[in-house]
Amino acid sequence: NIGQSLSYNGKKCSQIEALLDAIGADYYINDAPYKNGVMRYFQIRGQLRDEMRAVVGPDKDLPYWFINSLTSEQLEILLDAIILGDGQYLHSGSWTVTATRQQHIDAITYLAVLCGYRVNNYKTKHSWSVIKAKSWTGERYDYRRVSVDSLDISIEDYGREVWCPNTDNSNFVAYRGGRTFLTGNCHFDEEAPE
Repeated sequence: NIGQSLSYNGKKCSQIEALLDAIGADYYINDAPYKNGVMRYFQIRGQLRDEMRAVVGPDKDLPYWFINSLTSEQLEILLDAIILGDGQYLHSGSWTVTATRQQHIDAITYLAVLCGYRVNNYKTKHSWSVIKAKSWTGERYDYRRVSVDSLDISIEDYGREVWCPNTDNSNFVAYRGGRTFLTGNCHFDEEAPE
């Protein structure tokens, strides 16, 4: 089920419909009143629905294994689709995405970092979280140098503060205080402090 405001985003609705038609998707359209306008819902059926559910599951999560399986070009396409669907490109060249579930916030933030963006997250007065590209110009790191080919994501409780994680090249992705960033505060040719 894909929903988009027909009243405010008619062009996006046309783009979604053209894409579904181009891939031969089995779907139908249901328009329904929503607030001061009309929402258009694309109800996807058949094989495409089954394939999408196999990826996102019943909670419609964006799993890390799926993100990690994508090429750099596919990561860019996915991020662009998410921004077009649940966010906006700003005139400055930056962008924002709004999400309500923590898994979505974390996965979209992770995806953005893999695409080379510095991002931060903040809550709105409506308790929605906004993921925003940190650079006002949309400037990015060279994402072609970011690799997850052998990435093993795990949460470890060390029971104390960790100052220097050990990685092959001393770089890692950190998430702290609603911000995700690439860092590498330890030199791999030095011993970690006790």
